[in-house]
Amino acid sequence: MRCDSALVAQNVALAVKLPRDAREKGKVTPPAKGDLRAILEAAGEQADLKTQVLVELAVFSGLRASELRGLSWKGVDFTNGTVTVSQRADAAGVIGPPKSKAGFRTIPLPPRVVTLLKTWKLACPVSDLDLVFPSERGNPRSWASEMMDFSDRSSRDVIGLESELRHPSRTDRTLGAVS
Repeated sequence: MRCDSALVAQNVALAVKLPRDAREKGKVTPPAKGDLRAILEAAGEQADLKTQVLVELAVFSGLRASELRGLSWKGVDFTNGTVTVSQRADAAGVIGPPKSKAGFRTIPLPPRVVTLLKTWKLACPVSDLDLVFPSERGNPRSWASEMMDFSDRSSRDVIGLESELRHPSRTDRTLGAVS
């Protein structure tokens, strides 16, 4: 069989237009200020220290569940009041790098969260992985089980989903409005 490049003078595929993805990405609406206050109050009144720190950190930092699971103490800077994301733990507890290049970041924290983290560091079980929120065995802890325990102790109507809790810190209305 002979291949002759003169048979096709141009790339006929250039004229083909592929349809755009018709799916709309779900828009996440952060909880209202009042709901955030209720979540933070419930965490302070009804939750143990670990869950209170987890909820406050989630609300004020916008960390993903996987980033909270994989957060190590070396990523917490008490002096500068920041948390640095350099790893994550998937739902199965496997630790690895963030999902994307943008996932590596340093996030400022309000003083109230830094104070809670200092208190939690003193009470936190030591783990070989040096995790901020280790399970009883020292492995990454499940966000879902933590939030379900918390929401069982408080109002399910008040507790937002993980994706909703991620977004308040990315709006300009949260840090000053809730603290």
